[in-house]
Amino acid sequence: MMGCESIYTALYQDNKKKCSKTTEYYFARYKKNAEIKIQLKELQTFAWLSAHDACEKMGYKEMNELIGIAEQKLNTV
Repeated sequence: MMGCESIYTALYQDNKKKCSKTTEYYFARYKKNAEIKIQLKELQTFAWLSAHDACEKMGYKEMNELIGIAEQKLNTV
């Protein structure tokens, strides 16, 4: 079982709300037959993609770093 340590932290400026924000990303384990709920109000769009395809679509340095870190950690589990 993985601990509660974040795998990636992103710091950014929210120009709309005129404040700094920090987002932390964590691994979660999928439980068989679990229901995944998409919070549409939080998303503009979503897709299930390979790490490579996600990096191509994302295009942001920070998100590409996050995807790379997640992929490395998943390959060691």
